[in-house]
Amino acid sequence: MKHFACLAFGLLTFSVAKAEFIHFVFHSPPGELIGNGVDRDIWYFPSTSNTFRPVIGGFNNDGVPNFVSLFAIPFGNSHDTVDAAFSTHRLGFPMTAGSYLDAERAAFATQGHPGMDISFGGRGSNTITGSFVVNEVSYHHETSGWVLDSFDATFEQHSGGAPLALTGRITYSSVPEPSSMLAIGAGLTVLSVRRRRKTV
Repeated sequence: MKHFACLAFGLLTFSVAKAEFIHFVFHSPPGELIGNGVDRDIWYFPSTSNTFRPVIGGFNNDGVPNFVSLFAIPFGNSHDTVDAAFSTHRLGFPMTAGSYLDAERAAFATQGHPGMDISFGGRGSNTITGSFVVNEVSYHHETSGWVLDSFDATFEQHSGGAPLALTGRITYSSVPEPSSMLAIGAGLTVLSVRRRRKTV
């Protein structure tokens, strides 16, 4: 059996896309202020929103972000506007994954308290109590400043000290999907040819 080797080239192209979204899920019992007593599961995308603004900022002396804000207004439906803020500013360290208890309204949190403020459909709280868990947060620095890559938090928020709570989860992602890549691959293919025996 003879073997022949040939070199095969393949050209693979991918398109690059950015999977950017905010996903907001909440449960609101009857009488709760922010959710208005309903349960919702809403996706927001830049292409379907009048405003789509993920922000990471706020700094202690170390210059590292300690504040995340997710704000989105869908086209033609301001009743589904989400405005969520989470802060570790008054704790004195950067925003990291972890559990945050005894939260106060983010803009007015006092020393030693994490900050949180979740509004929906134009309904907001003058004061809040509650807690949140940051499951994941990632960000990077560019010449224009800090950029949020991903954020995932669960929360429990009581408006105005009420016993009823808005509970849920909010997630943000801007992780690029495999795309816009050009790959050239070479592979060695082995061909075998069997010699036919002569019959006499």
